[in-house]
Amino acid sequence: MDKSHIENKSQIEQAVKLAIRHVREWTRSELRTILSKPRVRTEIPIIIPLGPRGFLVGDYAMLQTGSVWNMIYRYNDQELEFVERDAAIFYAVCQQTNRLSMAEQLYKYDQNINRLNVKVEQFKTRLERASRNRNSNAKDLYVSRHSETVAQLKRNQFLLEKTLNLAKYFNC
Repeated sequence: MDKSHIENKSQIEQAVKLAIRHVREWTRSELRTILSKPRVRTEIPIIIPLGPRGFLVGDYAMLQTGSVWNMIYRYNDQELEFVERDAAIFYAVCQQTNRLSMAEQLYKYDQNINRLNVKVEQFKTRLERASRNRNSNAKDLYVSRHSETVAQLKRNQFLLEKTLNLAKYFNC
């Protein structure tokens, strides 16, 4: 076999850059046409991953900021925060397929989980402070409140998981 020598590597690199640019522009134009196409209200919206930290779910854009998923609605910039990624995705899907009650349940349970996680940490800190100060009354109070909040947290996590499973079966 004869060896083929490439005389000008810059021509090949330029051709590769042109091909990459063409594919990128084609992808963006196809995405624009898909997103601008009117869809039936009961049809499941398209879900597109936007890199490692976000998703596009129909008319909603979701970006992860730390441990929270920020969701922005396309037409009125309504921003919602979710702790669970799955809850955020199913909320967007249910909102766009007219399953509004299920979407509201998902949002409510997710917000309750977020609120209860904060409360658990507060009671844990207060319990440690009461233990350091050797205040048995405050310690008993915070042990009781901490255990009650943990029970509420587990209940809301169970209800969220149950609603997510229900949403999967309904294909909302």
